[in-house]
Amino acid sequence: MVIVIIAALGTPTALLVGLAIPGAFLTGILVIALAGMTVNIVVLFGLIMAVGMLVDGAIVVTEFADRQMNEGHSK
Repeated sequence: MVIVIIAALGTPTALLVGLAIPGAFLTGILVIALAGMTVNIVVLFGLIMAVGMLVDGAIVVTEFADRQMNEGHSK
């Protein structure tokens, strides 16, 4: 999956997205375990939805920053 993202978005964006997905799942499952809750279908659906929103947000922000830099704005 990361190879497809590297081809489409470039290396820095792909690394950000590639680290965000497992990091979000790990954090979510850790919080669920610390809260004493069980992992069921509803929880898994919520985790998948949250990761999708996280990845979408990361892609939008990095594409916006890349476009601004291409237009001549500084980092």
